[in-house]
Amino acid sequence: MTIMQLQPVPRRTLLREGNAFYTLAHGGARSNMPYLYQGWTLYSRAVKLKKGPTVTIYFFSKRKPKSGKPCDEMPKGRKVGVNKRTGLPFLRKS
Repeated sequence: MTIMQLQPVPRRTLLREGNAFYTLAHGGARSNMPYLYQGWTLYSRAVKLKKGPTVTIYFFSKRKPKSGKPCDEMPKGRKVGVNKRTGLPFLRKS
């Protein structure tokens, strides 16, 4: 009779998915992990407008975009909304 040893199932990496407990338990809002919401990563990009000013845009993506950097935290004064028709996340003023 051969006894087989069971291998432990690797746990999913604990990701910050809009979880306030994670933020408090792991060093506050400043973390090296990108902000995730249901599998979507929050990115930011500086865009120069035609009339002169440069603004920062925020967007969610499941893939790595051509330009833009992952955001470590949610921008102040914003919260995540979800489009009812498409199910895509977006940022809205809180």
